[in-house]
Amino acid sequence: MTKPIELFRPGKRYRGFLQEEEDTFPLTFNVYPLGDKNLRLKYIFPAGLLHKIREGYVIFALIEDRDFMIAELRIVEKEKGALLASLDFVTKDRRKLPRIRVENMDIKAELECEGKSLEGKVLDLSVTSLAVSSPQAVENVTCTLTILYRGRKFRFNSRVMKSYNHKVVLSVEDGSFTSFVSRVYSDLLLKVQRST
Repeated sequence: MTKPIELFRPGKRYRGFLQEEEDTFPLTFNVYPLGDKNLRLKYIFPAGLLHKIREGYVIFALIEDRDFMIAELRIVEKEKGALLASLDFVTKDRRKLPRIRVENMDIKAELECEGKSLEGKVLDLSVTSLAVSSPQAVENVTCTLTILYRGRKFRFNSRVMKSYNHKVVLSVEDGSFTSFVSRVYSDLLLKVQRST
């Protein structure tokens, strides 16, 4: 097992995701390794999330220093203004990141899939994929995905992974998608801060 002291730089700010029962929220925090397995998380933003966090909850931390890695941190104890967590595992598999619901953020999507055009709304997303509302099912094909968000257009190559219940789930095969997702996460952080 990798030790936190080998992964995290003391006092550095990290991005992550809190998995709370049915919901997932983006957050940022500073990490302070405490020995072989434990860490202290401080300066959590949005600060309003701190009251939601309970013992046993999981935070997925993004480690982007060397390679892109994901660490699962399990909350062990709450302190005043901080959290004690244990490092459960580390992986490079981006599919381990939870999906974030964004249906209230008015992100529109247009799909061009082998001659078929669809329009919908982005329902949720992760670093590698997203789900779009769709009035009809789409087969597993390659699509050009155009996202309309905050007055800008973003275009990506994607592939339909599955289509069900008026929803199309797409894997995005374009490296620049990460920048778009970071922009959405930043906006969502501010939205969560204002609402808590």
